[in-house]
Amino acid sequence: MSSEAIANIDIRVAIVFAEDAGESLARLVPRGHVWVVRSPLNEATVRGYWRNPDQPFSLTLFDAGDANAPALERLGIVSVVEEHRWDYSSTHEYPILEVVGLQLDSAAADHLRAFGFSRFEERSNGFVAHRPARPHDFA
Repeated sequence: MSSEAIANIDIRVAIVFAEDAGESLARLVPRGHVWVVRSPLNEATVRGYWRNPDQPFSLTLFDAGDANAPALERLGIVSVVEEHRWDYSSTHEYPILEVVGLQLDSAAADHLRAFGFSRFEERSNGFVAHRPARPHDFA
């Protein structure tokens, strides 16, 4: 995807742990950058998106390890997402992290607080974490 297309996407990142993320992807892809757990169903769905280069979207497949691991272990992917945050916007960090297919517990919330997330909304299929939007420090 071109940097111009990326710049037009909301500054939001979603991490999807559901192994059949088709319905979630249809909702999330137009809203921001989406990281999707690798599974046979998700790979087929993501490849369908990748075949259409004219659509502004950002989809990344990742390996999540043990699906029965605690939320804290599974959220280790946030460190990788943070490493790539400069790709998402030239001027701001992403203030919204939406997680699908994983419930928030206190250890996971503490882990996310280390990245500046301070407000959490629990949902039936996951949660949304918020942090203040602020410009990147280019100094």
